[in-house]
Amino acid sequence: NKWQRAWLQYSRESCSATLGRQTLIWGTVEGTFVTDIVTPFDYTEQLLTDYGSVRLAQDMIVGECFASRSQLQVFYTPEARTDIYQHHPLTVDTVPGLAPVNLSVDPDEEWGVRYKWGGDGYDIRVMYARLFDNSPTLITKQSSMPPGLQIKPALAHFDLIGIAGDIAVGRLLLKGEVSYRSEQLIPFSNETTERYDAAVG
Repeated sequence: NKWQRAWLQYSRESCSATLGRQTLIWGTVEGTFVTDIVTPFDYTEQLLTDYGSVRLAQDMIVGECFASRSQLQVFYTPEARTDIYQHHPLTVDTVPGLAPVNLSVDPDEEWGVRYKWGGDGYDIRVMYARLFDNSPTLITKQSSMPPGLQIKPALAHFDLIGIAGDIAVGRLLLKGEVSYRSEQLIPFSNETTERYDAAVG
């Protein structure tokens, strides 16, 4: 058994604050994870088309304020979680003859802000967050004891900047989003790169 939802909410006028174990969904195009990367996943659950059933809730505080056609949302997670693939520590074999590498890495705090506004038949969202990757990347690092290259898991700590929106065209609802991620780790190196993503649906 596990707790997936347990939170307290305080509301006053047009603002609210929710504290506790919860999930946070960003983005518009389901299943693409261009900007919807705040909440990790529990892949030990049965994989269904409903991604809400495998989202891994986190202990966080989410604040929201609403105006006539806009919404401001901020979140803070003191101890972020990562994707779960199995119920015991995940390991991977790298070099024959060497012990498997334990991929367990604990991220630190995460936070972000999103502003949404809409009009007749459209919604636009802009967002910024300081996040950790939900899955580790194997990188190489020079080691002195013992000397040589060491292979170890690491989580990218990056800035996410995104824009998402949808527009109604007759009976059709068009959705799209784009994002930029800084400081993405390159596997089996000690270097980083930038990443750009886009999706329509």
